[in-house]
Order: sequence, then C-alpha cells, then structure tokens
Amino acid sequence: MSIVICPNCKMKVIPRSDGSCPSCQFELALPDEGVDFVVPAPGTKQGIQPVDAQTWKSILMILTPTLVGLIILAMLNSFLRKRKRK
Repeated sequence: MSIVICPNCKMKVIPRSDGSCPSCQFELALPDEGVDFVVPAPGTKQGIQPVDAQTWKSILMILTPTLVGLIILAMLNSFLRKRKRK
C-alpha cells in the first residue's frame, strides 16, 4: 500500500487492510468501487530510491571492521586447531 491523503482528516496515511483511515477510521474508497484510493500523496516518492555515495560509505564503515574481525577469528581458529593436533 502507498501513502494517501485521507479526504476526511486530510492527513497522509497508509490505509489499513480493511481500507479505513488509521487516524479517523474514515472508510476510504475501495478500488472495486471505481475510485482509485492508492493515489500517492504529494511530496512522496514512489519506487526504489537510488543509493547515494554517502549510503555506500556508511555501509562500508560498518562492514569493513566486521569482515576484518571475521578473518582474524578464522585465522585464530585455524591456528588453535593446528596447535591441538601436535
């Protein structure tokens, strides 16, 4: 479901599964009644948003130490297993 403007309370809402407004419980028009109630509210963007450079930088800042830690743990595990065998 997308964000719509309720004609009763004039708020941007995501309709409930029964088609009512979660703010004022107004019965929004259902698609089979001939009225398209899945009209995007003004100012909302539809579809997949592109990932910008700042987002990638944030992801890398989190993943890099995690991956380095996993590599160190794998090396330590391998080293300790070799010592136990001797």
